[in-house]
Amino acid sequence: MRTPTTRLLFPLLVLHCAAGFACAIVPPEKQAETHAKHLAAYKAEVAAVKEEADLIFMGSLSTLTSTPETVTLASGQSRVLQHHQAVFLPWEQIKGVYRDGQVLDYTTDKNRVMVGCGPAFRTLPKENGAGEVYLVYAREGRILRTNHIPMDAQVLSGYEEAAFLRGGE
Repeated sequence: MRTPTTRLLFPLLVLHCAAGFACAIVPPEKQAETHAKHLAAYKAEVAAVKEEADLIFMGSLSTLTSTPETVTLASGQSRVLQHHQAVFLPWEQIKGVYRDGQVLDYTTDKNRVMVGCGPAFRTLPKENGAGEVYLVYAREGRILRTNHIPMDAQVLSGYEEAAFLRGGE
């Protein structure tokens, strides 16, 4: 059942996705090739952010605090920015040295809406993510990117599990 909101948004999503072909269904014979392209692009992004970062480590998020700020743009529009301060318990240092208790900052825009079919590469810790484990990239005390690390990685991804349920191998 479509609500008024979905009636409005659905055509926009279809046009957005169709314009870039990012949301196209990939036939089985092209999936390996498509996966290889996505993997190569992802690794290139990782290499670029590794060069940009002066600190890379794995650790659990121990505390996350935030402070809202309303900013009025020159156009008169208001934006709500959320300034976050994160402290981690480091497990493994990869580049640089994360000091115990070191605060890392990042800012999010509460008015920003992301619509897309691919994964977001520059993700940040979740607001309720205390205790979660992350691979963290930072530069000069600001978080550039994180990658959430599930403690109990699943043997099958959600897509693989669905295919198994449909009778696949």
